[in-house]
Amino acid sequence: MSQMQFDLLNGGILEPLTLVEHMKTNAPEVDPAVKHVVCYSGGETSGIVAYEVTRNYGAENVILINHDINPWVEHWDIKRYKVELAERLGVEITYANMLFWNEKDQFDVCVEAKAFKVGVHPLSVRIG
Repeated sequence: MSQMQFDLLNGGILEPLTLVEHMKTNAPEVDPAVKHVVCYSGGETSGIVAYEVTRNYGAENVILINHDINPWVEHWDIKRYKVELAERLGVEITYANMLFWNEKDQFDVCVEAKAFKVGVHPLSVRIG
């Protein structure tokens, strides 16, 4: 666990960043009724984003979306961290898991979805 992750879990105060302060003072008005979705991986950066979005818009306006990864692939401490931080923020994690997620790893999923292809994938956009 990094120092930043530790600080977020233990009530440490994040020092304001110049860019963040600039964005806050120059940001357009936002409808407070809008839900703010955070792609919540359990990594340090997504934890910071979850913290800041919740701080700025309130827990009731935040959705933390995560796809849980098989426990033999994702370290238990990452799972613990994302659950503890979500609890501290007062936001439930919304899981977007495929069937049998706990029996497959990311490579099984890619093979099953036929995601390893040569050329243009049907979901990709060709420019030019």
